[in-house]
Amino acid sequence: TYIQGTVIGLSASVNKDLLLVHTERDRSTLYAYNFYWKGQEKVQSCWGKWRFNGDIQGFAILGEVVYLFVQYSDGVYLEYITLAQDSTKTDLGFCVHSDRRCIITGVYDSATEHTTLTLPYPTTHTLEVVASGDFSFAGKQLTVLERPDTTTAVVKGDLSSGGVYVGVPYTMEYTF
Repeated sequence: TYIQGTVIGLSASVNKDLLLVHTERDRSTLYAYNFYWKGQEKVQSCWGKWRFNGDIQGFAILGEVVYLFVQYSDGVYLEYITLAQDSTKTDLGFCVHSDRRCIITGVYDSATEHTTLTLPYPTTHTLEVVASGDFSFAGKQLTVLERPDTTTAVVKGDLSSGGVYVGVPYTMEYTF
């Protein structure tokens, strides 16, 4: 059986042809069933797993958004995943895929020539920083030089004149 454990939560979207299943065995995983109908015939379907860095306390699909209460070491957060096709578009002309993605304007220190970025949430995970369309080097992935604490990241250069996309990278895998 693909789904491991006793089911403790279900939510579905007929508009997005998606069923999400949560079990007691792995609180950080949602099983996702996708399907596609052509008329009265189901022509494609598959199961997959969505793994999170925290334990899911509850979730629901409302419209084209999956809302989740996720428990991390520092507290419970309300997070969401937009299911709409264009939901991850940016001012870059392409998608920046990262969990907990937000746009941050940093504070520049001319003495060190570094910009400090303050996150709206604490995390010990690796961060991905991408320059927004506010910069001539839009779309460039920037190296995080240091993490003074769980809500701060430091990058090289002056990024105080616009926003940067900051988030936690994730792995997406397909098995055929």
